[in-house]
Amino acid sequence: MKNILLFVSIFILSSCGSKKIVDSQKKFPTPTGYVNDFEKTLTKTQEKALSKTIVEFEKRTTNQIAIVTFDSMYSYTDIKDFGTDLGNEWGIGTEEMDNGLLILVSQKLKQARISTGLGTEKILTDSICSEVIKTYMLPRFKEDKMYEGIKAGMEALIKQWK
Repeated sequence: MKNILLFVSIFILSSCGSKKIVDSQKKFPTPTGYVNDFEKTLTKTQEKALSKTIVEFEKRTTNQIAIVTFDSMYSYTDIKDFGTDLGNEWGIGTEEMDNGLLILVSQKLKQARISTGLGTEKILTDSICSEVIKTYMLPRFKEDKMYEGIKAGMEALIKQWK
């Protein structure tokens, strides 16, 4: 009986240890600012222009926006989960209002997503975010105009999110 309890205890402990390994694979890079161009698709001038728009918007509204280009979702297979966890990890949006917005774009993976905090979601619904991607972002991405697509999408969101 003691051997069975010992085996079960070891199994449980080893399972907990393997969970930590899975969790550590989900670590995200440290944010570099409002625009996090991990895929290296933007110029420094483009990053600065996007950041300036974001800063001005945040000063007027307290709403927070982060833009992330990426070429890997780490251990994630779903961009929705990736975006939600990344936004939560980085703390986009104020804690009181949960007013964050995360624009995710990957040229390499051919994926885009707009993730919102719960406070933001009341105004910028999933339907609106999806329409912004389809109407403003994807047509420009198809022409290899990543900056123009990101900028147009962000500006459309800001117009609706006042």
